[in-house]
Amino acid sequence: MESKRAIILRFTNESAHAAIEQLMEQIPFEFSASIGDKKCEYSKVSSENQPWFNSSDIRGGHYEGLDLNQLLPLDEELIDAMRPTEAVFMNLVTRLEYAREFTYDERKRMYYLHLRLWNDFIEKNKINVAIFGIMPHEIPDYVIYGLCKIKKIPTLILHSTTLEDCAFLVEDWEESAVQVKDRYQELQSQEAQVTLGEYFENYYQGQVNPQGKKPITFKRPNAVQRAVKGGFIRSI
Repeated sequence: MESKRAIILRFTNESAHAAIEQLMEQIPFEFSASIGDKKCEYSKVSSENQPWFNSSDIRGGHYEGLDLNQLLPLDEELIDAMRPTEAVFMNLVTRLEYAREFTYDERKRMYYLHLRLWNDFIEKNKINVAIFGIMPHEIPDYVIYGLCKIKKIPTLILHSTTLEDCAFLVEDWEESAVQVKDRYQELQSQEAQVTLGEYFENYYQGQVNPQGKKPITFKRPNAVQRAVKGGFIRSI
């Protein structure tokens, strides 16, 4: 099996970190860059192959020690292919306007900075998978996602649901979990009784029985470990 050279985004809490550790027990990783609010090192990858980017710093384009002269130049073909990502990015910058407004020119400069840096990073580090702990909605995350798509690098996204401790995998946010839709349509075409597992049966009964309804509470997200252990291995 080909060793993975990954960018791992937003897997920073204890359970999420444990999930990736479990994944690395079964799939070889030789490089794992990470983006998050704290540094999380993995035991199966050497320290020098685990660069970390602080979310708060890079969100606004602040990359420590950045030398633009060392980055690969952008070409017209890449810029054109990334137009859909650029359009979303320009709107995402609004998330930073809690203190001041950003002009169009500022947004454009910020976009090209992120685009050039992450294109260079992906190419020079031979990234072959990107793993997202949440739908890519942060500024650097969305650029990375767009670059991976045009370079045909697999993207795996762990997406939470409204059910407590339940998540599913998505490879493309625009198509969402296609397997869920296909299974739903299959079940709709059948008249057979559907048997739910105990967890889902209890949830269903709680929704259809007014006496059983109660507020949703959230516990430690063990679903992260289950989803990563099962779905990621099949996908990559």
